[in-house]
Amino acid sequence: MVASISFAAPLVLLAALAALAPVALHLLGRARAPRLEFAAMRFVRRASARTSRRRRIENLALLLLRAGLMALLPVALALPFYRSGRPSGAADDGLAVALVIDDTGSMSQKTDGQTAFERARLWGLRLVRGSQELPAPGHVAVVTVTGTRGPRVFSGAGSAAEAIRSLEPADAEGRLGPAVQAAAQALDELPAADKVVYVLTDFQEATFEWPDGQIAGETPVVLLELGDTGGSNMGIGGVRPIGPAIAGKPLTIRVELAGRLSEPAGSAVQAISDDGQVLASQQVYLDRGPLRHAVDLSLPPLPDRDLAIRAELSLSDALPSDNRRCTVLHAAASLKVMIVTDEARYGDWQDDPGFFVAAALRAAGWFEVQRVAVEEFLNSDLEAVHAVYLAELTDISDPLTKKLTAFTEQDNRTLVIFPSIGEAVPGYAELLGRLGVGRVGEAVQSEPAARVAEARTSDVLLANLSDDMTTYNPLAASDYVPIEPASGATTLISLEGGAPLLVRSRPGKSTVYTFATTARPATGSLPMAPVFPALLAEMPVGGLGDAQGGDRDAGEVWTIEEAGRVVDAEGKTLAEVGGEGGRAVLWRAGLYRVVGSDDAVREHLAVNVSPRATDLVRTDEVGPTVAGRGQVRYLAEPDRELPEVLTELSKGRPMWDYVLAVALVAMLGETFVANLHRGGKRERKPSASVSA
Repeated sequence: MVASISFAAPLVLLAALAALAPVALHLLGRARAPRLEFAAMRFVRRASARTSRRRRIENLALLLLRAGLMALLPVALALPFYRSGRPSGAADDGLAVALVIDDTGSMSQKTDGQTAFERARLWGLRLVRGSQELPAPGHVAVVTVTGTRGPRVFSGAGSAAEAIRSLEPADAEGRLGPAVQAAAQALDELPAADKVVYVLTDFQEATFEWPDGQIAGETPVVLLELGDTGGSNMGIGGVRPIGPAIAGKPLTIRVELAGRLSEPAGSAVQAISDDGQVLASQQVYLDRGPLRHAVDLSLPPLPDRDLAIRAELSLSDALPSDNRRCTVLHAAASLKVMIVTDEARYGDWQDDPGFFVAAALRAAGWFEVQRVAVEEFLNSDLEAVHAVYLAELTDISDPLTKKLTAFTEQDNRTLVIFPSIGEAVPGYAELLGRLGVGRVGEAVQSEPAARVAEARTSDVLLANLSDDMTTYNPLAASDYVPIEPASGATTLISLEGGAPLLVRSRPGKSTVYTFATTARPATGSLPMAPVFPALLAEMPVGGLGDAQGGDRDAGEVWTIEEAGRVVDAEGKTLAEVGGEGGRAVLWRAGLYRVVGSDDAVREHLAVNVSPRATDLVRTDEVGPTVAGRGQVRYLAEPDRELPEVLTELSKGRPMWDYVLAVALVAMLGETFVANLHRGGKRERKPSASVSA
């Protein structure tokens, strides 16, 4: 870097032309005495020579001092700054920079064989080491957008470069605005004269949240464009089971693909266990454009332990974080179902509507069914019960309402309420209100016969309960009691008249289904035997970890109940937890384990990429909207634009105080010489200039 002097207000230097004024006055004010001859010419010539030399020196000194004074004042007002010449890479203690590095998942997008994060890391090393065009800073602060690092302040390029090399992209979401503010605050505490915040990002919309106003105060902010326009971005959006996870039974999981492709592509979707075994695989063809696609993978019989798996998509247009989804299967030995019946009304078990339900559940093979009367149910321990079915009760008492409410307050429980056909059941409205399902309306007549008009197909087996099934078509309703679903409840099946037939609600993590219309089909009792297993197939119990709270997004806090170590798939220890609410934060998507002092696995942890971290929606209007706010500069081509911008922003050491000091000395000198000059005039006698 070549030593140089620059000015903050260079136009003020035009006032330095005033230095010509003393010269002009000197030239215009020179005396022109008349020439006279007289006798003692030789004596006059000697005296004139001596005084003329002294006067010329005094006049020249006054001229130089006054001209210099007139020039120095504008130079001082132009605010000069000095940049010292240093060898390439030499640190400048007067310069401090902060690097805000975007480490969200979108920075893993490749362009021309290099990811945006790799470009950010190279730029960070270049900025801290310096080059022929860029000075090396004396102090460096490093901040990451996700919060995995920073702000950390380093003195010298060596330690800062080591910290930058150790950075890796995280799968957590980030916020650019708070990161820039933290970087500016770190610079405020440093004594350097020049301070600059560099932002290395790909300008994806989910991360680039820029508040109004001067985000970094008076500190200059330079935005370096490192991303691309986005392009293809296909990934796994979710994984969920089709049916309950039962030990010793096979399970089908649905892998949901979402995103966009610029060109059609073939790919493979695999389910892989935490020990590397491929459990299932399927080839898929994905068309061009935005799309959603579901792939069903059939897993082999599940072991009688928690099974950590990850679904992977082998596609080059998927971000590394987006092409996998991790989860933990909690396999249950069986699902315990309790059918509550009116024993006084249905003494014979085979006459009870719950008989057909129990037969269908037992036929499925993994349900443990128990039939109980209301009184027995009130005295039962429901800790190990997964589902409760109310089979056409004619009365719902307050103790029963309280028991059922407490049951749904547990995690991952299912309650199915099928009230008595053709009757307004006492206590039914109160129960629905306590459960937050809805409220019961007035009994009405339906003429002609009601028909099923709509079936929500989002539920796997309920999709089969459409209006062309003989079970519901035609549905002749005599008396029925409609329900108005509460906010948050979902109508799965509705009648043509608009009254909901089947409603689902989720209080907490439990699920409540109620057959809101107590209808009597023409053929007799509504056969619920094929429906109830379909409902239980949606049970979260024994399902995927996200229903159990076993999945987290990267960057979220885990609470570990038992003391141990959090290790990754290679066995590397990532965190030590003390138990009883010990906390850990994991930044990369993947499968992890909590192991005790005996190295036995205590818990499986499934970490997935945050949906905001890999969003490839560009903020292309950042240039005209953000650049120009305060001291913000946006560089679309950093290689070409950065040296020029840095020259503009990096002013060096201020020199105006030195210039003012020199001007003050010049002013004192001018006063002294002027007084001396006037004193000499008073001592000399008036004389006339003569010529020989």
